[in-house]
Amino acid sequence: MPSSFRNIFALSVFVLLTINGFSSAFSDTLWNQTDENGWKQGWWEKDYPNGKPLYKGYFLDNKPLGKMLRFYDDGNLRAELIYIEKSEITYASLYFKNAQKGAEGKYNKQMRDSIWNFYSYYTGNLSYRESYVMGLKVGPAIKYYSAGGKAEVIFWKDDLKNGQWEQYYDDSTLRLSSHHVMDKIHGPYKVYNRNNILMLEGNYLNGSQDGEWKFYDEEGNLQRSLSYKEGEILDKEEMEKWVKEFVDEIEKNNGKIPEPDFDNFFERKP
Repeated sequence: MPSSFRNIFALSVFVLLTINGFSSAFSDTLWNQTDENGWKQGWWEKDYPNGKPLYKGYFLDNKPLGKMLRFYDDGNLRAELIYIEKSEITYASLYFKNAQKGAEGKYNKQMRDSIWNFYSYYTGNLSYRESYVMGLKVGPAIKYYSAGGKAEVIFWKDDLKNGQWEQYYDDSTLRLSSHHVMDKIHGPYKVYNRNNILMLEGNYLNGSQDGEWKFYDEEGNLQRSLSYKEGEILDKEEMEKWVKEFVDEIEKNNGKIPEPDFDNFFERKP
């Protein structure tokens, strides 16, 4: 069969079967065929040793074309892949064993590319969104709460954390604000409580605490200040004093709270 005619025939079959899917109408279709070059042509399927399908898909000149389905060894769908003709682009939907969708996105030359969404195994809700360029993370990576609100945003460049970093409470109130430079925390670092009151502020230098760090109470009143240099605390005596005060405060309450025993562990009933 001339190669040009073979290609036209193969494409015609592919279009027809793609429209109708893997239906019983094509039960007499020849599977697992190769040409004179040993290349896969047409519909192919492969099974696990237990007889369950490993994959089913269409090939043209030894390359997947159109929809390919891959399965777990129990027969559940593992991935649905759409191969685009005359390109290195593949659109993928990946599934957990419980049949929930786990992820979806695009591959370019078998590397993640563009936007990828990742979903919760338990709820099926969107839990994470990342952006890639030829396998490298770029731009914002966003984590989500199960209810849909943002939990965290980290910016990436060339697969390294670079840029703004923020975390949020489940009511969308800002919890943390900082930056990364070349995968290390760098610059101002601030933590807030749910009432948007500053609880902690300091500075990082190439991943190490540096400069003055301030600690506040729930009302925003300054409670303590400590100094660091390249990760080393300078106020060691002040720090020891702080720890001692904290321990002493605990010790003061010792004996005021009844120790649990068999008699008072459970609520007594008259």
